[in-house]
Amino acid sequence: MLFALSRGARWIRRPRLATRSLGVLVFASLPVTGGLGLLMTFGMESPNTLQGLPAVLANLVTSAMWGIQIYCATRCVRMTRASG
Repeated sequence: MLFALSRGARWIRRPRLATRSLGVLVFASLPVTGGLGLLMTFGMESPNTLQGLPAVLANLVTSAMWGIQIYCATRCVRMTRASG
């Protein structure tokens, strides 16, 4: 989307629609990411050992990035709403 709105802006007739679609897509993908993270954490054979530590750390990093994704998606949707 970044490429489409920067270099390809002359071919996109409605950039507001593309930006809003990106925000909605991010909002829709967050529950999927959360569910997959839970499966990765709780789907281990032995969750009480250090074998699952990489999965838990990956899940923590994913959860930390949610804040940035929610902020950016909210901003995309807010900037493209109809003024009135």
